[in-house]
Amino acid sequence: MILRFSLLLCLLAVSFSVRPIIPTPTEITSGSAKVTIPRCAIQFAPAAQSLLEVHESFFDPSSPCATRDPPFTVHAQVADPSESCSNETYELDVTSTEARILAACPPGTVRGYATLLYLFEFNEDMTEVTIDSLPIHVKDGPRFEHRGLMIDTARHFMTKKTIMQVISSMALVKLNVLHWHISDDDSFPLYSPSYPSLAKDAAFSPSMVYTKRDILEITSQAKRYFIKIVPEIDTPSHTRAIGLHEPLRKLLTCFDTRRTVEIKGYGRVRGGPPEGVLDPTMNETYAFMKNALKDVFGYFNWDMVHLGGDEVLEECWDSKKSIKKFMDDNGIRDYKELLGYYIERLRKVVKDINPSKKTIQWITPHESKVKYGEDQILQYWGNSKNLKDVYTRFPKNKVIMSPNDYAYLDCGYESPYGRNCWCGEFKTWAHMYRFEPTDFGIPKENILGGEVCAWAEVMNNDNLENKLWPRSAAYAAAFWEQRRPEVPDLVSLATALNSFSHILKSRGIRTSPITGEYCERATKECFSKYP
Repeated sequence: MILRFSLLLCLLAVSFSVRPIIPTPTEITSGSAKVTIPRCAIQFAPAAQSLLEVHESFFDPSSPCATRDPPFTVHAQVADPSESCSNETYELDVTSTEARILAACPPGTVRGYATLLYLFEFNEDMTEVTIDSLPIHVKDGPRFEHRGLMIDTARHFMTKKTIMQVISSMALVKLNVLHWHISDDDSFPLYSPSYPSLAKDAAFSPSMVYTKRDILEITSQAKRYFIKIVPEIDTPSHTRAIGLHEPLRKLLTCFDTRRTVEIKGYGRVRGGPPEGVLDPTMNETYAFMKNALKDVFGYFNWDMVHLGGDEVLEECWDSKKSIKKFMDDNGIRDYKELLGYYIERLRKVVKDINPSKKTIQWITPHESKVKYGEDQILQYWGNSKNLKDVYTRFPKNKVIMSPNDYAYLDCGYESPYGRNCWCGEFKTWAHMYRFEPTDFGIPKENILGGEVCAWAEVMNNDNLENKLWPRSAAYAAAFWEQRRPEVPDLVSLATALNSFSHILKSRGIRTSPITGEYCERATKECFSKYP
């Protein structure tokens, strides 16, 4: 309690000198000087040229503005420049003439540059930058290594441009993992070299397919910002789209089965999309998954893959006599054990392709009886009150925290049928920021990190970013900030979120406001604590 109170005093001191930053850096010291710089006077030293491309992604280099002599120069120094070095810690020193980023590894330079952007107060037409409280020294680094955002391109197709914009926006709030939920019952939009007609048959349209070239551009963008892409081919459930490719249809149980939906005041409708679940007893299922995963690993060469694994429709497996016989012959007592059998066999497929690849599985209390290997990463999406049960049941597994009562951005919006959302009320930025990962009985060493999730039943290319930002930044802070105040300083938090939104809007990205325009302009007045 004393530590948290001391930190709160520190944060309050910072909030009235250095411009607030989200996530809040570990340490900041500052002075009282001030400088105004023409934007075009910002230059990058030879060792910082990799940051110039990042800088120009936020500001149009062709737009007119003045310069000055001497320029404001950004320098970068990296202790270990090797590609395998992933440490994100950095130090940042800012004076009236330069900014110096000292990073342990290359990712730290981009994280330091993100902090520098918050220190820039732009004028209305983005031609000048004012920096207050000089000189400034920042020492910073992440609390947890996995800080992610999940997008869903199966339920609504998102364009390459949108995905690449999401990646660059993530870097501003130090998110470092894009979890890409690629396929579901609705569609399979990824071109597969092993099955060239799969996406043609299973995408919404021929123009809604991610080609080899698309993936190359998206992955290049992610590497530029040191953001890892974790692809997800969700199985064994959520796989009806695979069956749209006729040669693979035999792998599915319940293919094209519909669940009708009752809409109050309107009656029952057919609902959609139809469903399908892979048959876990067929060798052909694993042959398909091996080929499909080889293709995926060829596109995404990071160290993780998400295998889905939740919401299995057990009635589909129960409807097939050969599955029941397989269970009897192999001593598999129930469908939870059958799911465990599938997951373990699929993990062996992954290891055969790439022994170093880490696997992630979705988990809720419903899957708590499934046996998982101790090296499997479990992504929890149930209610936060049950988070501790994950540790109780799986004390040696790493956990990614995505509790739906904090991290689900679709909550509070309508369902695809005009009903209320299944996961209750809208999750506000203030609520999401209050999430504290260590409050749920899971030791810090078991927490890999967290992810905010943007399920796309009612999100599409037109409104995705509006629903992502700036709320996702509030949740991201929980997994970067080293120590967190028991009572957050709302003036600093609201100011930082508004600054983040301002940078995005200057790039033409539509973000949601967090407050009224009056309080955007008078944040201290509106959010200062009342006596």
